[in-house]
Amino acid sequence: MSRKRARKIEDAATSFARWRAMMGITQDEAATLLAKSRRAVQAYERPDPKTGKPVTPSYTDRVVMDMLAKGLPLPTPWPE
Repeated sequence: MSRKRARKIEDAATSFARWRAMMGITQDEAATLLAKSRRAVQAYERPDPKTGKPVTPSYTDRVVMDMLAKGLPLPTPWPE
């Protein structure tokens, strides 16, 4: 594996952890904010042992993460 590719995988694995640290929240709090399980949040932070690649947060999760980082209110779901 090239150094550039290894660095890219490492950056992806730590970007969620950096966001969480910047927000000052725990994995449990991040899971609650993103409506995910703690296990899913853990998968965002460390590479899969089989593939060596981290799970990338979905587009929706990344939008919510960005909104939270900017202090914007989250939209409410459509009424049923």
